[in-house]
Amino acid sequence: MSLQSDIAMTVEHDGLSASEIAQAVIARKITALAVTEAALARIARHNPVLNAFTDVTADRARVKARAVDAAIAAGQNPGPLAGVPFAVKNLFDVKGLATRAGSKINRDLPPSRRDATLIERMETAGAVMVGALNMGEYAYDFTGENVHDGASRNPHDVTRMTGGSSGGPAARSAALWCRWRSAPTPTARSGCRRRSAVSLD
Repeated sequence: MSLQSDIAMTVEHDGLSASEIAQAVIARKITALAVTEAALARIARHNPVLNAFTDVTADRARVKARAVDAAIAAGQNPGPLAGVPFAVKNLFDVKGLATRAGSKINRDLPPSRRDATLIERMETAGAVMVGALNMGEYAYDFTGENVHDGASRNPHDVTRMTGGSSGGPAARSAALWCRWRSAPTPTARSGCRRRSAVSLD
């Protein structure tokens, strides 16, 4: 087994920290594209049950990962989060997607014309966005249940809830599909954080 294959398996199964992934990508021990493909493969396998993601931005992720690899090959600084997969709650604007905020009404909104500042900054730092995450409607939820997108499930026991309103991020973090999630927002009220038992942040 090649070193790259071995690290790719570690990323997928055992979990590396964000800094460990970035260091390996910058050192060219593994490509950002390989890390991205490992994350996308894990999402594809488990999201049908856990329902953490409402949108998977696979094509966009691959384009960004290739850009990170090209920058490194050219001797450029790819950023401190080079190749690190991340996802955002669908409360954030993602270019090309309607910002649903977990609601039924917002599904009819036109796609966002630009990314939220948070996403722009993460990508400037070299991180790779792999999708948007399930959430309670308008962030007013304490269980991770959403009647429009379905409930997010606890990876440790799928018969249990994740807590909310960040149900998708909680399931995603616990399942180690990404090594970075969006920073806490004004919606992260104390009650939400206590109930998001499987969230790692």
